Amino acid sequence: MGLHDAHALSVATVGTKGQIVIPLDIRERLNVNPGDKVVLLMRDNSAAVLFPMEGMRAWLDKMTADFDELKELVVGETKEKKGTK
Repeated sequence: MGLHDAHALSVATVGTKGQIVIPLDIRERLNVNPGDKVVLLMRDNSAAVLFPMEGMRAWLDKMTADFDELKELVVGETKEKKGTK
């Protein structure tokens, strides 16, 4: 993902204790409030992506459901090729 693909871009400063303040515009767009938990993912040792914990849970639930559906399709196809049901 390049900068041209970003939907929002902000700059934050790391404090002496390693803390950052998420800029207001980003907090508002993500609906992140004081006390909320967020997930930070690092990619290629250079990029961090922030997800609100609740959003991440919903995304994981959806991915799990999609994976289960895909697994059923694959298992069904495998059984059909082997001639079993």
